[in-house]
Amino acid sequence: MIERVLAHKKEIDADLDQLGAAWRKGWTHDYTAHSVEVLDILLSLLNRGGKRLRGALAMESYYLHGGTRQNIALGAARVIELVQASLLTVDDIADNSEMRRGGPSVHVALAELHKIKGLRGDSYHYGISQATNAAVLANHYALIELMTLPAPDTAK
Repeated sequence: MIERVLAHKKEIDADLDQLGAAWRKGWTHDYTAHSVEVLDILLSLLNRGGKRLRGALAMESYYLHGGTRQNIALGAARVIELVQASLLTVDDIADNSEMRRGGPSVHVALAELHKIKGLRGDSYHYGISQATNAAVLANHYALIELMTLPAPDTAK
């Protein structure tokens, strides 16, 4: 079982890398550089790893219940991992945590970006407000992923 969970982690990591690249490409075309920077920091958290246990368990549950389509299993894992990134971002704000998964938490990274760029206003507030937006964004994309998953509505 451990080997299968580890194999799922590799699949999830690769899937999230592809998702992030596609997401960023679209954003680079459609939005301002500031929006892309916020997305990049969110993607940094998402792609810093973690154990991917929740996503792997979603995949394994799908397969154990008779599912056979890898795209559906990976889609379910993608939803779980996006929700997890959203929740971790909010949790770090609530706990005033500076680190997450071996790097700066989203609100801290965004506050630092604000300082480095010399933007007007309060860096701390910018970090908190943009991290909140990033958390909402991750949750929104999780819902989109869930609703477009090629599975019967009753399974979703």
